[in-house]
Amino acid sequence: MFDSGHKYHRINITKVSEKLFLRQHLYNFRASKRRYIAVVEEYEFQVFIVKFFPVSHKLSDKKYNVIFNDFDAPRVIRTCINIMLDILAEKPLASFGFIGANTISNGESEGETNTQRFRIYTKLMLNFLAKTSFSHLEEPSISAYLMVNKKNKKFVELIPKIVEMFQKVYPDLIF
Repeated sequence: MFDSGHKYHRINITKVSEKLFLRQHLYNFRASKRRYIAVVEEYEFQVFIVKFFPVSHKLSDKKYNVIFNDFDAPRVIRTCINIMLDILAEKPLASFGFIGANTISNGESEGETNTQRFRIYTKLMLNFLAKTSFSHLEEPSISAYLMVNKKNKKFVELIPKIVEMFQKVYPDLIF
């Protein structure tokens, strides 16, 4: 089901000075019925957070929450995984994370705890970034997931530093 993604293109990489992350990597791709933007935020310690949204919602403050019945979600998600794998090929010590945004559909909003996206992404990450190579940390109460690369010689010491960094962004984070 998640066997193939869409062809994507890197748009640009922008250094960011006013945010907690260092750089923003932008990608775009066309799915079966719409175009998407994948935003990859690069943080200290080579941590990358991948987000995506449909271009048609780029100005919406709920752009990460919308869901469509295009029946293309597996390929859209796999495209983002492929972007992660490309980053990993470029930066072998890269670590990754995500927040599984709550779905807003037909005027109804899913809670922010253990969201549908979080549950799906969590299962996929275990398939694509194995526990033998990454330490997987999850916080279902805010649908947060972190994969720390074990190729970092001191990855055990790195985990609390990364968690502390993200607690500045997400104060409820309690890995």
